[in-house]
Amino acid sequence: MGEIEILQDKIKNLMSDFSEIQNDEINFDSEGEYKLYDIISPHLLSYIFDKILGFKVYYRIFEKINYIINFRYKDAFGFVTHRKLSYILNIDKKYKEEIINIFLKVKELLEKLFFEFSKCALKNDNYMLSNEIEIYQSRLAYFKSQVNKKTVIAEKMKSGEIESKRIIKTKNGTTYHFLIYGVLQEITYNAEAFIDIAYSYIEHIITLLAAFCKYDKPFEKVLHMGWLSKYDLVFGEGQEEIRIKESLQNFKQIYRNRLTHGMFSNEQKLFITIEGLGNYPFYIGKQLNGFQEDKFIGIETFKEFDKLLSEFENLCEKKFKLVKMLIDSGISVHLDIDKYKKALQSKKEMESFIDYISYMQDNQLNMDW
Repeated sequence: MGEIEILQDKIKNLMSDFSEIQNDEINFDSEGEYKLYDIISPHLLSYIFDKILGFKVYYRIFEKINYIINFRYKDAFGFVTHRKLSYILNIDKKYKEEIINIFLKVKELLEKLFFEFSKCALKNDNYMLSNEIEIYQSRLAYFKSQVNKKTVIAEKMKSGEIESKRIIKTKNGTTYHFLIYGVLQEITYNAEAFIDIAYSYIEHIITLLAAFCKYDKPFEKVLHMGWLSKYDLVFGEGQEEIRIKESLQNFKQIYRNRLTHGMFSNEQKLFITIEGLGNYPFYIGKQLNGFQEDKFIGIETFKEFDKLLSEFENLCEKKFKLVKMLIDSGISVHLDIDKYKKALQSKKEMESFIDYISYMQDNQLNMDW
């Protein structure tokens, strides 16, 4: 007996006091209703009753009701109902804690069961890649807007339109607090955050695109590749492709990696003892070396990277126009790309496919059946 069968049997044994009943047997005078949202998700519970215990679970039997599962537990009737506005267990109060504890133990076993399923899925490339492009794009848009806003303020300070320094009078004399220094810092922080997220965004996109390329199975090998290896797999060795890759690599080394790894591994910012000078800050790492200064990232540098990111996105559009449409829709990507065979024939077919999947997803989420 395999591990999957063993776990399924353990769940059945834990729930051996549950038995299926017919609708006409139900006594609806149960004493207590208990919310289940914090115990186990409604879809997992219906899966247990339906696919493991073999109950006949009727879905969407009434408007705004996902399912009702009727059962006998020992000497009591009970049911679980998942509605648009509620998800409850109805059972005699003397069995409430007992049943909830069973559900919690079953949830732990189900997690182990799904882990076994996932190992088989990884081996056979039978799974979907989560598409988080909307999350990345919204974060990039936020930090870009922050850079632009702070840049406007900095320009107004430089022109004298608004105050750029504050005079502070103390007992020891007059000092100046330069407000523009703080604004330039904020531009740098937001620009660094934008660049940091941008590389995660880039790797996310090329991983999704890789599913539509020729790769050594299983796809799990691709998941563990570095972003440069994924880039080569997806885009190949064309002149424009190499130029964009090298530019991205150079930017990453300076403006993303400068603060990563605690500065002591790849960057190796150390204070080197120089006789006659003292301990002097110096980069001796693989990616940064020599006299590097931790300067502000100015708006010109930010614009240069933003332009480079646009060039990367244009390259994706150029080489994977229809696939990029699918990714931009936010729909998760299945590794069985034969599912997209018809959609990849034309822009019209892809638009129809995206509309259909979006409709099906909205239908699931709305629960207005």
